[in-house]
Amino acid sequence: MNNNYCKFELAIGGYEEVSHDPDLMIIRFILCHAKQNANGDTFTNEVLKQAQYTPKNKPINWEHGQPVIGTILNSVYKEYANGVGYIEATGVIWKYTYPNLAKEIKAKASSGDLKLSMECYYKNASYSLGGKTLDHATAEKLGVIPYVGKQYMGKSVARIFNEVIFGGVGVVANPADKEAIFLSVASQSRKPFAHLRLGGE
Repeated sequence: MNNNYCKFELAIGGYEEVSHDPDLMIIRFILCHAKQNANGDTFTNEVLKQAQYTPKNKPINWEHGQPVIGTILNSVYKEYANGVGYIEATGVIWKYTYPNLAKEIKAKASSGDLKLSMECYYKNASYSLGGKTLDHATAEKLGVIPYVGKQYMGKSVARIFNEVIFGGVGVVANPADKEAIFLSVASQSRKPFAHLRLGGE
């Protein structure tokens, strides 16, 4: 990992049939949007374009902790008709390993009771104070950084990411990006395979 990056997590988070190995539950979801979220953090279209492939092969975990329940297979940048960018991703949940969590995701994803929470590493962030953009040094000097997502002297403070790499995603109940949702969750296999572990003596 590049030590110049700071780890950052924010909450973000339908259905189609996908043919795949029966021990895998395919999910498709929106990772994040190019706008300010409820925590005061902001991506731009350009930053998401540059980072669009970095989620690939990163872990899917439960509530930003353990267990790791799957992996992200692919990701791509897209835009809505209004020009707002977002990253759409596809992943798998290891449903034979975590059958109860897979069932919970299947049951709650369409209602919005479970969504996804992006994890990233960032550097070169700028800050907005009442709509005025500040570089990191100025924001630090003014003492506004701890107020991201809050008010500082009556003015809203936001963080604007200038460079990121994505490090994974958590399945969570409480997102910061309310519009980042599950797009599809594949159906459960009707005839599960028997589980066999082989080990040496």
